[in-house]
Amino acid sequence: MTFTITAGWWLAPLAITIGVWLWAFAKSSNSRGAFDIGPALFMGSALIASLAAWLVWALLT
Repeated sequence: MTFTITAGWWLAPLAITIGVWLWAFAKSSNSRGAFDIGPALFMGSALIASLAAWLVWALLT
């Protein structure tokens, strides 16, 4: 049994995923309060952007 991973168009949504999560973590670390809603909004927006990128990739391939 052979298992191969080839570099291709899946790298684009992977780069978007890594980028938005790094952005969200950077924005979340600037939070002042323990119960601030801001970090949750940044993480939620990163999740939506990441899932949208993978959905577009799945529909185009």
